[in-house]
Amino acid sequence: MLREGVGPDIVDAMLDLHGKDVVVQAGGGIHGHPKGTRVGAVAMKQAIDAWMKGIPSPKYAKTHKELAEALKIWKYKPPNTVKKLLSQEKKREKTLRKSALSKGIKEIEKYW
Repeated sequence: MLREGVGPDIVDAMLDLHGKDVVVQAGGGIHGHPKGTRVGAVAMKQAIDAWMKGIPSPKYAKTHKELAEALKIWKYKPPNTVKKLLSQEKKREKTLRKSALSKGIKEIEKYW
């Protein structure tokens, strides 16, 4: 199942990056759970509880079926992997910005 945005699979990375004082905007990560919205909310809470306890989500999922079901459809993304992807995205953004300033909008439109 496709889902853009925040789900239980990236909670560890998101909280590692931003800390616990954040608002989790997880519509698709809750409503998209194969067992429905209520179970999706439980899975999201389990992912957050796991992070708060210092337990990686996949390990916590071994004893929490709702989280386990969510991680089956949305594969877990370790914090280091997400940080690496964000770093690559920042480099790409920097390149696009530099190119746009020197060559104008036509250069950026090549990427769309």
